[in-house]
Amino acid sequence: MRKRSLPKGLAPLWGVYGGYFMGNSVYSGYIAVYLRYIGIDSDIIGLLTGLPVLASMFFQPYIGLLADRAKSKNVVLLVITLLSTLCMAVFSLSNAIWYLTILMFLFNIFQNSIVPIMDSMTFELAPKNGFTYGSVRIAGSILGSLMLLVIGRIMDWKTTAIFPLFVILNIICMVATMATPRVEGHQAKGSKITMGALLKNRRLTRLIFPIFVFFTIYGFSSSFFGIMFTQDLGNSTGQLGLATFLNIIAEIPILIFSKRLYERFGAHKIFFFGLTLTCLRCLMLGLVSNSLVILLIQLCTSGNYILIYMPVATFFNDESPMELKASAQMLMVLVLNLGRTFGCIAGGYLNGLMPLATIFLMGSALVFSALLWLLRVMMKERREGVPGPSLRA
Repeated sequence: MRKRSLPKGLAPLWGVYGGYFMGNSVYSGYIAVYLRYIGIDSDIIGLLTGLPVLASMFFQPYIGLLADRAKSKNVVLLVITLLSTLCMAVFSLSNAIWYLTILMFLFNIFQNSIVPIMDSMTFELAPKNGFTYGSVRIAGSILGSLMLLVIGRIMDWKTTAIFPLFVILNIICMVATMATPRVEGHQAKGSKITMGALLKNRRLTRLIFPIFVFFTIYGFSSSFFGIMFTQDLGNSTGQLGLATFLNIIAEIPILIFSKRLYERFGAHKIFFFGLTLTCLRCLMLGLVSNSLVILLIQLCTSGNYILIYMPVATFFNDESPMELKASAQMLMVLVLNLGRTFGCIAGGYLNGLMPLATIFLMGSALVFSALLWLLRVMMKERREGVPGPSLRA
């Protein structure tokens, strides 16, 4: 009997996504812990983790265009991954604020540009080689969640261990990138097109507001749900870790059936369902104070991030010309990061004025406005008879 082999390019892409998301779990989960460990004040930590993300957004469109115009997107991905790795490799050499600020700024430029280029490569390789985006992204979800369970113990042993560990994981990502089939930027030959062409596509720009709103709430919740769950409600960090782990694990079935869901319902309807879950979650977190009920709410709304990210990323890919595939993903991530950063900053400010539960209630009203906006978009496109999976029953 002939042994069935994996589709071409799938295994290397598992390495790319697995290495990146494991490293990202190390960084995003514990960089604030390290900064606190070396004596940085909480308000400075907030600035160090927030402002560089905003500043990096000015450079990301150029990296997206660079990938679209490159003879090999693999090389662009390899270079920016290498540069982000170098930033973390030398991060612990000095505790000076100016030094940390420069490195955080440079790191965010490169690190926040990796996923859009990875995704644009995957969207192009998947249909050619017989696999789906979800079958690749699942490696990031599984390995990233497992790393969350491991890194805490490593940090208990040595706080600075996050840096060599991050370097090792990014090296895995880089080696896998070199083994991935080459993906050419479609502006490498012929005319040059700027990201401005994407902004003329009304199907894309109509989604910017609800995307921004969702990731504003996501950014706020990521930063303050843990504080509310442990400090305000008196739960342990172990229970919080369980809630976080369940949230990531719940992404797996969504990713397995991502292609079927997208083809059956389309981006708009899945997005609408995800926003509805987010609205209900915010409403319940604002009204309920029972820890068990909150854990059940967390479980029932788990996987909501990928439920929205997956169809929106696919839609941006489908609606963009071949010459701007990487730029389209970069545009979506720009809105995503802007929303997340705004949610963190606004949440921190409002938390000084009112309880977190009240902010979650306000968040439910904000998400409801995004639901109304998206409903209007869906009705408008149905009237216009716009073709595509977003209009399928």
